[in-house]
This record gives sequence, structure tokens and C-alpha cells, in this order.
Amino acid sequence: KEKLNHIGFGYITVSTLFGSFTETQVRKFQDYYGLRVNGIADEVTIDKINEIYSSPLQKGKSDSRVIEIKEMLNALGYDGIAISEYFGSWTETRLKQFQSDYNLPVSGIADPKTIQKLDDSLIRVFLDPGHGGHDPGGQGYGINEKDVVLDIALQTEQFLSTKYKGVLVNMSRTDDTFIELTERANMANRWGADYFVSFHTNAFNGSANGFETYIHNGNVSNETKQRQTDIHSYIINNINVNDRGEKTANFNVLRNTNMSSILLEYMFIDNFVENTLLKDPSYRTYLAQITADAIASSYNLKRR
Repeated sequence: KEKLNHIGFGYITVSTLFGSFTETQVRKFQDYYGLRVNGIADEVTIDKINEIYSSPLQKGKSDSRVIEIKEMLNALGYDGIAISEYFGSWTETRLKQFQSDYNLPVSGIADPKTIQKLDDSLIRVFLDPGHGGHDPGGQGYGINEKDVVLDIALQTEQFLSTKYKGVLVNMSRTDDTFIELTERANMANRWGADYFVSFHTNAFNGSANGFETYIHNGNVSNETKQRQTDIHSYIINNINVNDRGEKTANFNVLRNTNMSSILLEYMFIDNFVENTLLKDPSYRTYLAQITADAIASSYNLKRR
């Protein structure tokens, strides 16, 4: 009875009598965790009760997994939680609020079902600033593509994380580091991303200009096509440049990602007019803002 009360199947008066309400709560516990529902505290049921009761993902304990639980709660708007491996009282309070709002047993314990619900309630967006390190990408009039797209991507992460709820953001690089193309896709795959966005600027002959987007030219999902349309349209409608259209290509990062993905080619770094825009820090901030808003609009994310 004490353990059931602690793990969210509570309001049981503690005594040595196994009464009808205790049986009811045992049945609820068994049903919730997919056990045989017989109302009897058999060995399998007791083992499961003990597993949840002794979870390291509860108040007063530390575990590396607590970091992601906190990040998910913050992202969903149950925020104000300091990120560390320690599961404190404020984390418990916020988790109980989440469990109550999503009709889960209110235990304050991050059991597997709670963690799954947290994950299911979030969109995971992976941002990939192209090039980096020894690979400058396109170049023009004293600036490198690798630096421009890193700045835009970093600010896109900030806008998404601070302006919107329900989104968790990760990045392939946050500094001037070179990462192989396949590894960029693998990073997103390992993280379990829902969407992959690759950031680039174009370069050609000094006179070409405009904005374009790419998805893979293979057998992609309708979701991938629709998100390209959503994001491309949102961005092009908010910048005064030539629309080069929605395109397809066999780019490595688009080919090797397991989730829907898009590659953005903002403008031409070797075009003097567009280079002037890309050089302007405030314009890069604007590009980041509308890119974050475009992603949020496609996923119907709510503002904080």
C-alpha cells in the first residue's frame, strides 16, 4: 500500500488489510503497465511496483537521464528547471504538473510511460550549419559560408527554444568545427530527430541570386514535401529576394537522414548585393527569426 501510494496509485489507507480499494488500485496499476489484471499482488506485480518505486528518476536522486527529462519539461513549458543530473523538488513539482495535465498517475517519478509521453509531446528539430573548420564553404567579399550559416543556425536555435513550446533543438555544430556529412545525418538519427534542417548559402558566378530549398530526390514522404512547401513559402514571403523555387537533389545529409529533412540555400554569398545582406548581423538575426517562425508554423507550435 505504501509503495502504491508513492508511485501514483494512491489514497489507500495503510493497514494490514487487503481491501477492495487496494484491489482496485492494484488492478489499475496492472492495467497501466500491461500486466495481467487480477487484482492480486503476485510476484510479477510486486517486481514492477518495486521497479517504479526504486527508480533513480525521482526526487533526491541523481542520474544522467535526468538532464534530458529536465530539458523536455522546460521545452514543454514546465520550465524554470536548472539543468543538472540532480532530481530536486522543483523538478518533481513540474513533473507532477505534467503528469496531471496528461492524465498520467501523478507520482513525480519519471517512469517509462511518463518519459514516453514527454517524448511524444515534443518535436525534435536538428539544425545543421553547413561546412566548418577547414571547409569554409562558399566565399565572397571577405566572408565565409561556414561562419554565416553558423550564426543564423545558432540564433534559429535560440528563437525556437525561447519563443515556442513543445520543441527540443539540437545542432550538429555550435562552433567552427568540421563534421563529415554522413556523421551529421547520423547525429540526427541517433538523437531521434523529427526534422532536419541544413543551413547553407549559395555561390555560382557572382550574378546568380535568390533563395531556394531542397529535399531528397528519392522516394520521400508527403510530410517531407509539405514541410518544404510550408517552410519555403514562409521564408520567401518574408524576404525580398528572387524565388528560385522548391527543388530536389541527392545531397548526402538529405539522403542519409531517417526523418523528414530540408536544405536551405539562403542567398548567394558571391553576389555583391546579397553578400551585403549576409554581412549584416541584424539581417542574419532576421533570417534566423523567420526560419524559426517557419518551422514553428509548419508544426503549429504554440508561443510561450
